[in-house]
Amino acid sequence: MRRALALLVGMLAGSAAAQTPALTVRIETPQQMHPGDHAEIVAYVHAEDAARGPLLVTPSIDGAAVDVVRGRLFRFDADDPDADPLRFRVPVLARSIGTAVLSVRVIGHACEGSRCTPVDAESTARIDVR
Repeated sequence: MRRALALLVGMLAGSAAAQTPALTVRIETPQQMHPGDHAEIVAYVHAEDAARGPLLVTPSIDGAAVDVVRGRLFRFDADDPDADPLRFRVPVLARSIGTAVLSVRVIGHACEGSRCTPVDAESTARIDVR
């Protein structure tokens, strides 16, 4: 019985550790945007030690009010590629009055020894243009 309980506890602890995200993303948007404004959205990416390799950061917009000026960034595009969290500046242009939803998806690999698995994270933020 003790052995079964120890095995169950070990499995639960292992699954909890496996669920810990290797990447997390947080987005900061401008307080106000008006049609014609150029601005920067800031995406902060935290990568666990296992996921400190190459990263692909892909911002996208749902809605016509805002355009993403640069739709693909890499780790070396961060303000400091060795920082934690990484800080990415995503240039955007306010096209018209309305609301848009910005999504930032980050893809990388978490490696343990010689075994690597793909990891990703995504965050969204609403942008209002007035």
